[in-house]
Amino acid sequence: MKLHLFLFITLLAVLISCTKESTETTTGSKTEDSLLKVEAGDRYADQKDSAVFYIKNYRFEVKSSSKEEFDAVKSSFENMDTSEANRIKKYENLISRRGDSLIIKTTNGRNVYLVTRQSDNDDLAIYDFIQDMPDINQWLVLGSYWESYGYLLIDKTSGDTTDLYGMPVVSPDKKHIITFNQDLEAGFTFNGLQLLEMQDGKPVLIGSKELYYWGPDNVTWKNDHTLLVQQAFSNLTEGEQDITTVYVELEMDQE
Repeated sequence: MKLHLFLFITLLAVLISCTKESTETTTGSKTEDSLLKVEAGDRYADQKDSAVFYIKNYRFEVKSSSKEEFDAVKSSFENMDTSEANRIKKYENLISRRGDSLIIKTTNGRNVYLVTRQSDNDDLAIYDFIQDMPDINQWLVLGSYWESYGYLLIDKTSGDTTDLYGMPVVSPDKKHIITFNQDLEAGFTFNGLQLLEMQDGKPVLIGSKELYYWGPDNVTWKNDHTLLVQQAFSNLTEGEQDITTVYVELEMDQE
């Protein structure tokens, strides 16, 4: 089971007694889909995602790969402790919980409060500390909401917050971040990729690519310009949906 889905289900089962976020967030830009022009009513009608797609001026080409090649690259989330208390303990001088609040202390003296909201409707909000991302000077937090989830990057210095659709992975040269999320079955969350660029030490959203025919189950960087992707395809067999997995490379070039 994917890490974010496991955490999402666990949080909803365990933390259903809480209140709301009070922190600053950066503004996101609209989803960029330069190849698929899909009418709302035809979204699932005989669609295929191109082997070449763009996120703003970045070109991505899909090429075949293998599970062996994917497994050879270590994931930054490999063997992560599933206990939030244990994850917080590593950074107890900077990360803490007080009642319903997840509190993050910044180096400029500011405290960021992410407060869980108890609700049985779309006001529900639960925040879970995931890990340190030292390569980009950010903390990573999972936000679980009513029938959805997302991630937040919290700047260690300023406390500025960047909202993400999916799990972020940082390129080896620390210049780019790709986020990935697969939601082919439920369709409650964004299914696709986001690209961010580090500019003056800050993550800046370049754009997004929504996918329809397949979804990224897991993504890692092979090198500064190549991603390895665990690609999930949804199949309907005798009225039941099942997922097929293949492995591909995404070659990224800036035009």
